[in-house]
Amino acid sequence: MSDRLSPEALQVYRLIRDGGGFWTPSDVARHLIPGEPLNRASATASRWLMALARRNHIRINPLARRYPSYGVTALCTPIEGEPMPPGNDQNPAVPA
Repeated sequence: MSDRLSPEALQVYRLIRDGGGFWTPSDVARHLIPGEPLNRASATASRWLMALARRNHIRINPLARRYPSYGVTALCTPIEGEPMPPGNDQNPAVPA
C-alpha cells in the first residue's frame, strides 16, 4: 500500500490547517463537497480525515464526546512541503 496522500486528503489538510480549530466530517463535507447529499459527503470526508489521522497529520479532538472532530495541532506531523500554521512549532526551543 502506498503511503501517499490523495489530492483530496491534502486539500482537507489545507482546509483544516488554514481554517484553524477542529472540524467534523460534516464541516469538511460542506466546504469541499457542497453538491453531494450531506450523509454521503460526510462519509467521504470521514475517509479523508481518517487517512490524515492515521499518518498523524491531524489529531482527533480529545474533548469531542459525541461527534469526532479533527484539527492540526502542535503534536501533528507536518506533511512534507506543507507549512505548519503559526504557533504549531514542532521543535520548540528548550529553555536553558
